[in-house]
Amino acid sequence: KALRDMLFDEKNNQRELFILDNTSSHSFSRTLEKIKLEESLFLIISKTGSTIEVVSLFKLLIEHFKLDMQELKKYFIFITDKDSKLHKEGENLGIKCFFIPANVGGRFSILSAVGIVPLCFCGYNAKALLEGAKACFEDFFIHKKDEILQKAYHYCTHKSANINVLFSYSDAFKGFNEWYIQLIAESLGKKQGYKRIG
Repeated sequence: KALRDMLFDEKNNQRELFILDNTSSHSFSRTLEKIKLEESLFLIISKTGSTIEVVSLFKLLIEHFKLDMQELKKYFIFITDKDSKLHKEGENLGIKCFFIPANVGGRFSILSAVGIVPLCFCGYNAKALLEGAKACFEDFFIHKKDEILQKAYHYCTHKSANINVLFSYSDAFKGFNEWYIQLIAESLGKKQGYKRIG
């Protein structure tokens, strides 16, 4: 959602990307009113393959469109961990699967198949996005161009600041803001040993 919102003007075709990310019957019905089955491909995305909301939405889509099991491979693609429940179900049903790398946590998976596959299907230049991400990675970790981060860290620790404020002055960043909030909340809420992550 964050990538789609930020890259809105960068598409090469008219394909639309709808995101069903909760089981609200109101948003589910409103979204499906805009969809023609024959023109649609559904990406079912769950790292573990057992996320209850995702599994529920998958079943609701089957029921809504009155699909039989032999038809599913025509309309669905799974993005999940290798050997997850979803992967095994995909194999049984003949549904194409893309995999999330095992060492990438779900909330950090935006540049894996989770983000890239939907963007490619919708005509975005995923190659340019990945090249930009690689350049940022190299600047920061290889060329050590992290001066602004060092200054921010120094300022925060010097002032004993422990509050993080994120300002975005564009609607295009709404999805990014939601992702960032989730990322911080999930990271700070997890422990590794006795230490909090994040």
